[in-house]
Amino acid sequence: MATQRLVVTAALVVVALHASTSRSGRAAILPSPVGLDAPRAGDDDGLRLRTLNVFALPWPLAPAAESRCARIADSLRDGGVDVLALQEVWTEAAAAAFARIGYHRACPAGETGLVGGTGLLTLSLHPVRSAELRHFSAAAGVERVVAKGALRTVIALPDRDLDVWNLHLQSGVADGPVRGRQIDELLGWLAEHATVPFAAVVGDFNCAPGDPEFVCLRDGLAALGFRHAPCGLPTYDHVSNPLAEVQPPAEIDHVFVRVEAPLHGDRVHDAPDPVGPVSDHYGVEIVLPRR
Repeated sequence: MATQRLVVTAALVVVALHASTSRSGRAAILPSPVGLDAPRAGDDDGLRLRTLNVFALPWPLAPAAESRCARIADSLRDGGVDVLALQEVWTEAAAAAFARIGYHRACPAGETGLVGGTGLLTLSLHPVRSAELRHFSAAAGVERVVAKGALRTVIALPDRDLDVWNLHLQSGVADGPVRGRQIDELLGWLAEHATVPFAAVVGDFNCAPGDPEFVCLRDGLAALGFRHAPCGLPTYDHVSNPLAEVQPPAEIDHVFVRVEAPLHGDRVHDAPDPVGPVSDHYGVEIVLPRR
């Protein structure tokens, strides 16, 4: 496995030397498949919003990606989650697992696979009004071969719209400056385009509270009216999750919401399972007031 991963990584580096990304791209809206019963919505007391990096890289970069995504999708069939933002849905088989349940979907149009794709997918029990994709211009190392960015989805709730920005920042402990440039781009996009009052910025930020780039992110989002909803627990933790790489456990998956009252997130997809974890990340979920 290690040798295969090294070979694949080396090949990606070669491709990355010739790769470039654009500032924007097309997004597709895929309504809930006809004939599938939509899962029930969350509790009447609130709207449940969740983010999860599913670690669905092509084999041999990630083990059992399709079966793990199928398990995640099966866990949604009972409903309760209104909106789910996913990252690293890199393979068509992984994406297909989420097409078999009764959610509306927003995803990049014509961008599948690791090379040139974003891996972003947003699921909603409520109709999707619009979707657009933006790519970061900054990237480093192997990640120059992918097109990380933000997938914006405006969701039509029964009484108002919800503007969800699902994103994935540069990984790597030493790549804080790259994440900083991506955060600057994100804040610029939000300042210009996040005009819906009820809005959320969620995803895998690859930085934790206390990191310099996270401080810039938190303060920049606060200036735009977004509050952090921390779960207070590591979402990437090799101590409890055998799929995670060995590095200091950290809370790197986050939810920011444009609301007046402080919110707290819950860590999800972290229950012990004899089959094994569904991802190398744990997810974060919050409950938003429906009105």
